[in-house]
Formats: sequence, C-alpha cells, structure tokens
Amino acid sequence: MPAPLHHNSLYRAKRGALAFLLACSATTAVAEEPEPGEESSWYDSARESISSSLDNTATWFDNFFGDPRTELDDLDNKADATLKVTIEGFYSGVEGENEVDVTASGSVALPRTENRLRLAFTSDADAAITGEEAVDTEPTQRQGFSRDRGGLGLAYLLYENPENLFTLGTGIKGGPQYYANGRHRYTRHLSEMTRLRVTNTLYWITDDGAGVSSLLDIEHITQEDTLWRYTLFGNYNESTLGLAWSTQATWLRQLDKHTAISTRFGVKGETDKPDSVTETWATFRYRGNFLRPWLFYEIEPGLSWHEKEDYDTEPTIALRLEMLF
Repeated sequence: MPAPLHHNSLYRAKRGALAFLLACSATTAVAEEPEPGEESSWYDSARESISSSLDNTATWFDNFFGDPRTELDDLDNKADATLKVTIEGFYSGVEGENEVDVTASGSVALPRTENRLRLAFTSDADAAITGEEAVDTEPTQRQGFSRDRGGLGLAYLLYENPENLFTLGTGIKGGPQYYANGRHRYTRHLSEMTRLRVTNTLYWITDDGAGVSSLLDIEHITQEDTLWRYTLFGNYNESTLGLAWSTQATWLRQLDKHTAISTRFGVKGETDKPDSVTETWATFRYRGNFLRPWLFYEIEPGLSWHEKEDYDTEPTIALRLEMLF
C-alpha cells in the first residue's frame, strides 16, 4: 500500500530495501517447519528470511513507484495523512494528440480509530471502487481532475492476519452517486521466491448497480533487485459489456536507491464486444527521485494498438512529475 505527513513512501522503501538486502545475505537452505516445542535451527531462520525478502522486494517497488497496492498493504499502520499529486504530459504519435493532466489521491486517518478508519479521496473513483487502479492498464493515465470521476469515501480495516485482509468502504462520487464495497485479499507464498495475491471486491454504485471484480498477482524475484509480476484482472457489473478483463506481465529492476525501471506488456478487452480485444500495449518506464525525498519524475515511452485507432501502431510518450507526502 508510514511515518507522519512530512515523511513519505521513499523512507518506507529504503527501510524495505535494507531489510531485503539483509535477508538475501542468508543461506537458501529449505527445511520442514520445526515441531511445536522444538528449537528453531539456522535453516528455519534462513527460510523465513528468504520468504520475507520477497515481501520486502515487492513492497520496495510498490512504494517507490507509488503503486496503489500499498493502500491495502499499509492500511493499518499508515501515516495520519497521505497525499499523492501527479502532473502528467502525454503525447500520441498517431494524430498528434497531446494533453496535460493533474491527478491526486490521499487519505486521512480519523481520530481514535488506530488508523483503521480513514477518509480517502481520489481523482478516479471508479477505479478505486472496483480495484482497477492497481492494474495500471493504460499506456498512460488519462483521467485528470473531473467532477464526474472524483470521489470521497470512508475505508475501514475490518480484519487482518498474515494471509488475509478484509476492508469495508462507502462514499460518494461524481454527479453525485453513492457506493459501497467490501474487499478481501488473500496472500500465499508458493515458494521462497514466489507469492500469490488474490484480491476480490464486491461493490454497488447507484447508477451501475452491483458488481464484482477479481485481481490476481503472481510475483517472483530472480535477483536481489529484480521482480517479475504477472497480473490478471476481471470486472463485471450491470453496465459492462460482459466481462471487462485485462492481463499484463511486468518486469521491475532497481538501479540504485534513487532510480528504477520497469517494462510491461498487456492486453485488455470485453467479452461481449464485437472485437473482444480492445487494446494491446508495451511500455518502458524510468523513474527517479531527485532534489527532495518526496519528489519523483518519470519518462514512459510506449506503443499501443487500440480499437479506436483501428489497431494501428500508436507511439506514445508520457512525462510525469509526482509528489508523495
């Protein structure tokens, strides 16, 4: 998905990266779990350290890239307030299309709730309600500030343990419309280097009716600074044309504590459309931290094949300035 408002995700990322490097220095021996009352051996500790290194690696990348997945990861121990503001310039080489957008999201912990109840706002309420904001399917985000897309809501952490997390939410969006949702995430380590995360969301929006979405992430570390992630997302409600789906593969690599890169290839579509595949894309992203620990920039060139352009090759580039508080 932290410290007070004047600290930021990079500080959390640094701590995660340090824990990760320490964990990776341990041996990779694997052993059965000790019986109750049996003294833990060095290889038991090594196994736990390696499993933790996967969590720390994924957390470092999610924090450094400002990934919405950290919203669930840190819901119970966030700062009293968080804020993310992004200024983005986008250019398409097909028709010379260009635009500049400003997006924002954030949350504030309500008093006397031990950070379990938070007031949250976003520029793209639909994606936040359904969970699609964690998928990042477009070559660039093109939503901007909009009265029809913005939203304000409450999120409550109902239950959490190492494998399960359950939240409830309600709020208002757009013109106005009202919504409620419940979200459950299940996390399981398939091996010391691979883990599975499944996030299911049930929601209701006044104009769209009831809906359900599911997000599956499989994450695997190959080196101490490299993460592979496969993502599959599906969403269905009364207003969609069948099942809206997307799938993508992402490769992320840390260059140093201030820079990282990622590449991704993805496909999305809707099952009941004449052309079930609506877009295919490939992008490369370079992200750096500069001047201040809360200030980031991104350069993201890419290629897109979209139905609105008759699937012609569309070169794109996005430039972003992002502030994380």
